[in-house]
Amino acid sequence: MKNYPVIIGLGALSLLSLTSYAADFGGPDTVENTLPVQQKKEKNWREEIAEKGVSVGADYTALGITSPNGSEGNQVNRASGVARVYGTWGIVNKGGKDTGSLVWKAEHRHAYSKTPPKNAGFIDDVSGGPEGLGYVGMIGAAYNDQAVRVTNLHWKQKLNNGKTTVIGGWQDVTDYVDTYALASPWTGFTNLAFSTGAGAMGLPDDGILAISAGHMITDNLYAVAGIADANGKSDDILDGFNTVFDESQFLPR
Repeated sequence: MKNYPVIIGLGALSLLSLTSYAADFGGPDTVENTLPVQQKKEKNWREEIAEKGVSVGADYTALGITSPNGSEGNQVNRASGVARVYGTWGIVNKGGKDTGSLVWKAEHRHAYSKTPPKNAGFIDDVSGGPEGLGYVGMIGAAYNDQAVRVTNLHWKQKLNNGKTTVIGGWQDVTDYVDTYALASPWTGFTNLAFSTGAGAMGLPDDGILAISAGHMITDNLYAVAGIADANGKSDDILDGFNTVFDESQFLPR
């Protein structure tokens, strides 16, 4: 049984300056030759807002999997896409070491097929969905059909000349819990361990109310700790106030 993931990234196309006006069969004042000159003189809009302390980004990733032999011996196909918009706004002590910033990230996760790749392993087979792979595991956990979700909306404050960081607000705790540098659902493998970490810990949803802090003890030794709402939901972040104060179940990390 083989799965064939296909990942598509959304990039930016930049126009390089022309080296010869003659290539457009006109002088320097023609429309075709004036536009590149103006664009070269103008600052990129991202550079302009970066000078004001705002950094933004966006990407789109898609995943498709297929198998000629599902749990019942038939062809199985799943596909899904994720659009993300994210950024930071440095407000306090911009340009210094002890900065204070607003951090945000919003996503839209959607399936192209009847169910997303996340369900193909075993979820569809046990939930009455279309034929799955009969695999007791999870493929492409991030590629679901959750629609709009907010994974980050918090304040990040650096202290002690940048050696200490305190974060408060809606966070993705997997940014610092059960993770390592090569684990990413966007650039790495699609199995659960290489997407989120070891996968052996009970972790909450991505966008939940939490407070966390980290400190560089030495150049190579650091400590990180936090407490997070165990019942928060990234697709309804405002409900986090109810789960925090009414249910009051927390995960210390």
